[in-house]
Amino acid sequence: PIYLEATTITTEESILKQLRKRLPDLPQELTLVEAFALIRKKKPAGLNRKLLLIVDQFEQWLSANPNVDNAPLVQALRQVDGDYFQVILMIRDDFILAMNRLMAVLEIPILEGVNFSLVDLFEQKHSRKVLRLFGRALECLPEGELSKEQEQFIHKSIEALSVDGKVISVRLAVFADMMKSRPWLIESLNSIGGVEGVGVQFLEETFFSSGASALCKIHHKAAQKVLRVLLPSSGSSIKGGMLSLEDLKDVSTYANKPRDFEQLLQLLDNDLRLITPTTQEDDSDSKRFYQLAHDYLVPSLQEWLLRKQKETWKGRAELVLEDRSKVWNLNPEKRQLPSLPQCISIYWNVPSKDWTKPQRKMIKKASKYYLVRSILVTSMLLMLGFLGWEGYGRVKSQGLVERLLDANSADVPTIVKEISSYRRWANSMLLTTNSKAEQEKDERKQLHTSLALLPVDKTQITYLYSRLLEAKPNEADVLVISLGSYKDELVEQLWDVLLKPEKAKENQVLRVASALAAYDGGIDIKNWEKISPLIVNQLVKENPAFIGVWTEALRPVKKFLVNPLTNTFNNRAPDKTLENSLATNLLVDYAADQPESLTSLILDADEKQFALLFPAIKEQSANCLLLLNAELNKPAPQNENYALKEMDDKRKANAVVALAKLKQPETIWPLLKHTPTPQLRSYLIDKIALHNLDYKVILQQLKIEKEVSIRRALIQTLGSFGLGQISLLERKTIIPEVKEIYLKEPDPGIHASAEWLLKTWNEQSFINKTNESWQQDKELTLNRQKEIKNLLDKEKEKSLMQWYVNGQGQTMVVIPGPVEFLMGSPVSEVDARTEELQHKRKIDRSFEISNKAVTLAQYKQFDSKYTTDAKYVRSGDLPVVGMNYYLASKYCNWLSEKEGISEDQWCFEINKQGETIVKKDYLNLKGYRLPTEAEMEYATRAGSISSRYFGDTSELLPKYAWLQKNSNGQPWPVGSLKPNDFGLFDPLGNCYTWCMEEYGAYPVGTAEDNLEGTKVSIKVRVLRGGSFSFDESFARSSSRNANTPTVRLDVSGFRLARTP
Repeated sequence: PIYLEATTITTEESILKQLRKRLPDLPQELTLVEAFALIRKKKPAGLNRKLLLIVDQFEQWLSANPNVDNAPLVQALRQVDGDYFQVILMIRDDFILAMNRLMAVLEIPILEGVNFSLVDLFEQKHSRKVLRLFGRALECLPEGELSKEQEQFIHKSIEALSVDGKVISVRLAVFADMMKSRPWLIESLNSIGGVEGVGVQFLEETFFSSGASALCKIHHKAAQKVLRVLLPSSGSSIKGGMLSLEDLKDVSTYANKPRDFEQLLQLLDNDLRLITPTTQEDDSDSKRFYQLAHDYLVPSLQEWLLRKQKETWKGRAELVLEDRSKVWNLNPEKRQLPSLPQCISIYWNVPSKDWTKPQRKMIKKASKYYLVRSILVTSMLLMLGFLGWEGYGRVKSQGLVERLLDANSADVPTIVKEISSYRRWANSMLLTTNSKAEQEKDERKQLHTSLALLPVDKTQITYLYSRLLEAKPNEADVLVISLGSYKDELVEQLWDVLLKPEKAKENQVLRVASALAAYDGGIDIKNWEKISPLIVNQLVKENPAFIGVWTEALRPVKKFLVNPLTNTFNNRAPDKTLENSLATNLLVDYAADQPESLTSLILDADEKQFALLFPAIKEQSANCLLLLNAELNKPAPQNENYALKEMDDKRKANAVVALAKLKQPETIWPLLKHTPTPQLRSYLIDKIALHNLDYKVILQQLKIEKEVSIRRALIQTLGSFGLGQISLLERKTIIPEVKEIYLKEPDPGIHASAEWLLKTWNEQSFINKTNESWQQDKELTLNRQKEIKNLLDKEKEKSLMQWYVNGQGQTMVVIPGPVEFLMGSPVSEVDARTEELQHKRKIDRSFEISNKAVTLAQYKQFDSKYTTDAKYVRSGDLPVVGMNYYLASKYCNWLSEKEGISEDQWCFEINKQGETIVKKDYLNLKGYRLPTEAEMEYATRAGSISSRYFGDTSELLPKYAWLQKNSNGQPWPVGSLKPNDFGLFDPLGNCYTWCMEEYGAYPVGTAEDNLEGTKVSIKVRVLRGGSFSFDESFARSSSRNANTPTVRLDVSGFRLARTP
């Protein structure tokens, strides 16, 4: 047998193709008719028995060929003999009329039981058998015996598929196909809602699952439209929903897309078997018609289409339209009409061209109904709205006026803006309130109501202008803004007030200036330059709480205020501190976008000003870096104007620190090297910490730096950082390194700097313990002295300075000689005196000098009974004071004896009368003595030629010397302040130091320091260094003083010297 399914177009081709496949010897050029004739007549090779051709779904061919008389297939069928060559045509019962017409053309009568038979529905038993065969064919059931669960599935499925105990065969096949992807178990059937749910699930998966075919996904919308239109009305058969091919094209929206429509028909008819061709009952129309393929599909299709329709706004609107139309057309009452929201949804989502005639009729009625009611409701709402608005306007206006009266002045413009929408009600209230406030002299209420009336009442200008002149700071901005609309009328008056201020009315300056800043905006350059100093003068005297208000108000003219603000910025008089601070804050704001001004300001800034300005410098770093480097490269002033030199050094120090904070620290290191004029270096040591440069930069350089004087400066810089800058935890990591320097560094300047840092960081106990161990180790002292002596003999003046600790714990600094230096002061030096005549002085030997004055504790080892006023003996590490020349010389002899120096090497003799005699050639003796005046000045200067060893400035004196201003009238522990580069503490200040020789005039020209010893007469002896009760003019390296050797002054102490 040969089996095939008929189609509307290719049935003949399919038959011929199958015949050639079965009969290879059949000539290729034969037509279908010729092929059928050859088979009947010649019985081609390969066909040794009769041939049966089965054509299923023959109604497809019939629907496409209503005129069968001359159809090739009909001519071919005439060749079938019914014996050797037979054909079975399978056809739906509703095509029986078309089949009669075909058989009539073939001239073959239809004889039931002979050549015609009806296929009946399946019994349940047979249906179960068929379903099992389907299951095995689809590999859903095993070949052998079924499980209990599978048998339950078969029985329940057949029961559900049965109608009156019988099952439609096609339905059985469709059911099997729909279940082929699921296990054949009761659970699978239940999961999709039973047999009834199979159809819905099948449709959903066919069109919308991830495994759906491309055609299903492309044509799903058109398929839904076609299936929906083919659904019959309630109670009718499938045929009741049939449509012609042309109608289906229109419904699917593929009328102009023949290829898409052909694919759609192929999908719904051949692939899915959801629709099928059909004929009209009277067979009067030759058009092709289609209907749903099976009655049992109707419920599933209806449920699935309804579900898909409910998923969209349009679908839901269509359902409402359909439902309301049916109900209303049956019972056309107003209450059956769709609601207004439903009507809107229908209008919005369902095109009117898709409405049916009954639906259109209902919508028209509903539109008219709702239009009338809308007009009535709108009229009522308008009336109520008008009445409500009127009442609301009064209530709202009352509330706004009350808010206006209670508001802060800054909030008034916002409230006035709100009032603008309620002027019809508010104006009368405002006028009444304003009049009452004026009578009651309530300035605040009068101001606020006047501001509110100004937009509609120009007469308020006079009052508001007068109020502006005396306005509080928080009112001025509001008045300026409000009067802005009338600025052309006010500018001239305002300039008159500002350029000719009346006495006792200086407070008007800022009010008027803020108004002109807003109205003029800096146009009148000449007047702004003229008046800006007055504005700044008033601005910096203003209450700081209101500075923010005036800062914003004057911003439009800030460029005119920068210069006068800078003048105030640079005025650091004690009574101008607050003004200076305000000016700094204003400049940070006003000059933020002016790198030249910012750079100039930070160069002159003090500690607080620098901190405020630097963030702005950082923002403008690209420009400021160039300006800062340019300042650093400027040559120093060449004249002897100390003020200019000091300003230049301070500016350069600030420039260097700023550059370092901008990631250019390399500019610092060369400037920390000691020079004869070390003022810039000293400012750097001070300002690096003051301006909060990262201490780690200094610490890192200290670890790698080799140059001695730079190392001294780095240590002192590190010690200048406060606890708030280097925490205790961080200090613990640094201190061991500094202790190592203190113990091992041979340079006395570095050693003293490390001692000062350790003392500043509360490590005095370590210093005491270390010095005690050195003091007790006599062998160490002797070896150290020999080592130094050998160096001096070998290298002489080329040898480096050294230090050692003697048996009394005193650190002696060894200065190699001979040396020559300028002693005295130039006439241009500030506070210079005639007796300080500058001249060259030569010291033709090396000498030793103690790095501190003799302390109270050390002196009491010699004279335990020593006592004086309590404030001079409150601590053992204070310098011993109240010393005269005789007492100092006696201590020197005692110390020489203690140190094991033979008496013939002592520098002093004490006769029976207790008088001190300086031995001849004492400068060549090894005993302890007092320093000569030249030795003291040379050691104090430490290589500098400036008036002080750290520079000419007096500003830094509190960092190095205890004087009248910072001592509180008493001496302080030695070593508390920074040492000089030779490692000497307090060579200036704290206490005067006795020198060896008599006080006398300096020689003219070069002099040698080689005085012979004599009996000490009552003639005055030299004192050097100034003291805690003297002012800064005495704290100079060249300053000289004197007193008789017997006088004991509270300011006089001494330090040790000796010749190595």
